[in-house]
Amino acid sequence: MMPQAPALQIVSSGFTHPTFEGVACCMPTNQDIRRANLAALLEECAQELGDTRGAAAELARRTGVAAPMISQTLNQKPHQGGAARKIGDKTARRLERGMNKESGWMDIDHSPAVLSAAEHVMLATYRALTAEQREVLLMTASEYARLNRGASQEAAPAFPEPVTRQ
Repeated sequence: MMPQAPALQIVSSGFTHPTFEGVACCMPTNQDIRRANLAALLEECAQELGDTRGAAAELARRTGVAAPMISQTLNQKPHQGGAARKIGDKTARRLERGMNKESGWMDIDHSPAVLSAAEHVMLATYRALTAEQREVLLMTASEYARLNRGASQEAAPAFPEPVTRQ
């Protein structure tokens, strides 16, 4: 039986997220996007310095955002209040100004590959599986792809060979 299209579910934030058989979709949150962009800014500093050492200090110098806060935010370490550090609007704008990015840059997903809603559902479902279940899923997908190669004009993707236990 083919799975049905993802249903929409209202969550406490007021946004709608696709779900698939009760598994919440793993669409990146604004904080996920900001954290990824902070990592990109840190990488930009590291490339300019030619070394990763000192990149956080350089980013802090340019933006006025404390180096420990940068590190704690990237590592999702709790701060004094016990919650993981978040990048607020003021901090996001300071980072943008200090790194010569346009306002709002920190809120846009700049990752090279953006997954579709269906791919996010697949990823969330996969992550919810145990290691054994993942192995079975990969074996099944590999066999399905092998059997269906040539069945359509598009070539089925090549899946990595599953690791078999001895």
